[in-house]
Amino acid sequence: MDSNELFARLGVSGVNVNEPFTPTDPSILDPTEGIPQPVATPPNAFKRFSENDIVSNIIYPKTRGMWSNSSSSISTFYTSSIYNETQKQYYFAILSSTSSCDYQEEFYLSYGNLNGSGSLSQGGQANDNPSRAIYSQFRNLLLNPEDTAFSFPSASSFTDTPIFVDSDNIYVISFNQKLSKDKVDPGNWELYLSPLTGSTLQNNTNTASAVDENSSLMISLIDNSNDTLGVSPSLIGPISQPYYVYSGSLEDGIYQQDSEAYGLFYPDYGVIILNAYKLNSVLGFNTVTGSNIDGNNIDKLFKSISGSSTTTIGRSSTTGSFYARNFEVKNTSYYYIRPLNYEFNYSNNPTFVSGSSKTFRHATFKYDPRVYITSVGLYNDSYELLAVAKLSRPIQKSYTDEYLVTVKLEY
Repeated sequence: MDSNELFARLGVSGVNVNEPFTPTDPSILDPTEGIPQPVATPPNAFKRFSENDIVSNIIYPKTRGMWSNSSSSISTFYTSSIYNETQKQYYFAILSSTSSCDYQEEFYLSYGNLNGSGSLSQGGQANDNPSRAIYSQFRNLLLNPEDTAFSFPSASSFTDTPIFVDSDNIYVISFNQKLSKDKVDPGNWELYLSPLTGSTLQNNTNTASAVDENSSLMISLIDNSNDTLGVSPSLIGPISQPYYVYSGSLEDGIYQQDSEAYGLFYPDYGVIILNAYKLNSVLGFNTVTGSNIDGNNIDKLFKSISGSSTTTIGRSSTTGSFYARNFEVKNTSYYYIRPLNYEFNYSNNPTFVSGSSKTFRHATFKYDPRVYITSVGLYNDSYELLAVAKLSRPIQKSYTDEYLVTVKLEY
């Protein structure tokens, strides 16, 4: 492609270019003053990057508060009213505010049973139960193909040879993927649970237990990643293995006197799997496992979480917030654009010339042009526009000006 053809294409696209003078043009020198004037270069609307002009694939790990408005904790919990009763057989969407201005689903609660117990058949295929569907969904997502059930470390977990026990009965906490970004930050979440009154009820009917008002107990759960200081380099890369969930706090770590795990934590998927049998024995959940019975088990977990943030007869003060932080990896590339003093000083903007002869609108533009750079375009080798960077304000360009413009691409 010759220079005239390139100028024709750019004129249609509106791309700024240099005035098409040639270095041999005798008018470049001003004989009236006898002082050499700047030499106008051939047309050069594009400038190829050198290897020193690009710094690519810089990784910036970031961690910030998980919840709405980047908050790291929430202490009020509400169920969403937009879901019907059939949907609530599978999961609850939990909000931190009921205000229409602050409406945001923070996380989700589910109950799963390997055999479909604790929920009603939906009238479709055989064994079509919500609890079975939930257990199968997370088993297929989180476990290896040869694993048929979730396994939790037993009380011997702090020995060299831990023993794992299968559980067909689980509760699930799923973080809103929009809020959790790339993953939930291990070692930087803490969940409080309050005991329920389920242990006093029979296990063959709907037992959506209430918070035990007389108990002073409150359990806080964390993972065993020990990454409380922030972002670990090991978090950047392939999908990590799950961590175990124990009783403990972000401040003091795991309480090893209770060495039996409460569950599993999958940071890359934003999922916490809790062992229902452990919650039954410690917090009185009394999870309903009867066949074809609506046990309303999801409501048990919701009441335990929301009840931890309220005072009771046995608990005059509470710190039962849900603390969590997300983790995000940003890949960043920098492009350094250097318009030198003799480059990009002319424009093909129609206002730059006048008349059918296309003479300069102002005679001074011939040797002392003034143009303004308002944006920078990044093109491929076929001159196709890939990205446009807008400057915060126009910058004047002339033969006495040079600039460095940094374009930052983040993804």
